[in-house]
Amino acid sequence: MKKFGLFLSMSLLLAFTGCEKDTVEEPGLPTVSKPVIAVKENTPTSFCVEWDAVEGAEEYLYSVSKNDAEGSMTEVRPETRTAATLFTIDDASAATRYTVRVKTIAAADSQLGDSDFAEIFLETPAEGNSVQAFTFGSLSVTYSSVTVTVTPSQAEESYYAAPVKTSLLIGKNSNDIVKMVKDDITEASLKKGVQEFVFEQLDPSTNYTVVAFGYDWGKGVSTSQLARSEEIGTTPDQRASLDLSVLSTGDTSISAKCIPSDGEVSYYMTVLPATAFAGKNDYTVLDEQIATLNKQSWDAIAGQLRKGTSTLSATDLEMDTEYYVVAFGLQRSASGPAEAATRLFKVGAETTKPEPIVDVDVVIEDGDDYVLSFGSDVAGKALLAVKFTPNAATEKYAYGIYNDIILGYSEEEIVYLLTGDPGQFVSGPLEEGYYVMDWGETIVVAVVGLDASGDVGPVTMETHTMTKEEGGDTPGGDEPVERGDASVGMDITLSNGYRGQNIGSPTMIVEFTPSSDCVEYRFMVGMNEGTYEKYGEEGVIGIFEDERYHDEGYWESSKDFSSNGVVYTFYDTVLGQTIESFALAYDAEGRPGKLTMETTTFPSSIADLDQLSRPYPSSSFLHISAPRSKRDFVIRLEPSKTARL
Repeated sequence: MKKFGLFLSMSLLLAFTGCEKDTVEEPGLPTVSKPVIAVKENTPTSFCVEWDAVEGAEEYLYSVSKNDAEGSMTEVRPETRTAATLFTIDDASAATRYTVRVKTIAAADSQLGDSDFAEIFLETPAEGNSVQAFTFGSLSVTYSSVTVTVTPSQAEESYYAAPVKTSLLIGKNSNDIVKMVKDDITEASLKKGVQEFVFEQLDPSTNYTVVAFGYDWGKGVSTSQLARSEEIGTTPDQRASLDLSVLSTGDTSISAKCIPSDGEVSYYMTVLPATAFAGKNDYTVLDEQIATLNKQSWDAIAGQLRKGTSTLSATDLEMDTEYYVVAFGLQRSASGPAEAATRLFKVGAETTKPEPIVDVDVVIEDGDDYVLSFGSDVAGKALLAVKFTPNAATEKYAYGIYNDIILGYSEEEIVYLLTGDPGQFVSGPLEEGYYVMDWGETIVVAVVGLDASGDVGPVTMETHTMTKEEGGDTPGGDEPVERGDASVGMDITLSNGYRGQNIGSPTMIVEFTPSSDCVEYRFMVGMNEGTYEKYGEEGVIGIFEDERYHDEGYWESSKDFSSNGVVYTFYDTVLGQTIESFALAYDAEGRPGKLTMETTTFPSSIADLDQLSRPYPSSSFLHISAPRSKRDFVIRLEPSKTARL
């Protein structure tokens, strides 16, 4: 039995700022050496500074500032600690002067002070030092390609040329464009002299601009001003188009719709993770999909194709993940395998992330009904039980039971109160109770769940006042139960322990005598006095008919064991009390028969009980180990009642 005092305590959170090692050294304190810094690499868009390791150093502290023409300095990298002996700035500006400062931080046990800052100045080179220039000539255009001639003014200098969607160039200067395409440059892609370029795998009905600039592969820098062609528009794709739309998304599912422009085109539709497109264009993904399909026979592929408007429901997806719904037309090639009949169409979708939510169920019971089990401490009190049921998204959760002062706290404060101690987290369903309360007392149950990523869900809070609710539905419902004639007798003996075991504990031995047409009997032992009077025969039978009471151990069935007797050992709180026991027989058709009831009064002292004298064979009895769980003896026959405000 659990008791608790309801109270709240909130700790004040004090934020302290950690202090760096004092930069004011004692006079005469020797210091570690300053690092000797040098520029390792310098390009129009990046630079790297390095230094030799300093003896006695624990770390290094560096900062970077940009200097303008007027001599003003702007910090671009605040003071940063590092254990390395170099750092790189990869977002530098061309033709710009920088100041780099680096100092040595002495090891804690070196008995040395930190060094002064070493300082170095550098200037990134300007883009386009070469006089290289370019002219462009457009030769042909299709829906997926453009053919362009590029003529450089300096035939011996290498250069790079590529088509870029014109829409992506808006607002970008030459340096921005070089950065944008730099990752696509390979040594093999660099050319010299007049070249005819066929740029393929372009989007139909899209405007492109071909850009070209000199490039030094060894240094990784551009060597000329960037040149741009006139705008070139690809032609419309005359093949069928597929209009994709997302209908709905769930935690692990995506539903989408496809409407083809040509009702006769056969197409394939699927859902792919966004990672399948990483570093690839749509044409590459299309080729991969067709290659995978072609591992099957054409007949197998044809069975997966669609025509006309259709919907797709993809399930078993990852939660909170980006996907693409893709579709493309397919036809059988002359040589047999499948080939593309349209380009790839796609639309983005993202599965949702369910919130971790914990359901709270509160039950309030009358302590007077539990005096037999819990003792007089619960007399005149309310008993509170709480059940927590987390949803599938909840990895763990934390809960608390407080007085109503917590209602004045913010949700952020409540989350901190609940989750501040990791040891309080639990996983899975949990039943908490009973707590002993005063009638009229108001409490607040608060619980918050965390998902597998550690993200906190909404706080669930329920306020309850301990009030009595009279009445209640009769167990078993309103429909009468069809009865048979089967019966079972009960012979009850009280003793001090059983067969030399549990001496000093009140013990009840029950022997059952089923009739010939009884194929099963169910029994409850240790019910409150007045149970039959309060609920009647139909109410008691309703308990036996409800399997939930069996699952919770309220009644036993002869089907669960082979004996015709049972031994119960009680707590001494049963002394001087009267209890009721019931048995119900069932026939071969599963109909309940006659209800047997016995009323038993225990003596007020264990000394008034003899040790069992009759030698019952131990093999013929179901032994209930002592002491019995309190809840097994005294149960409430009416359904659990919940007081909610």
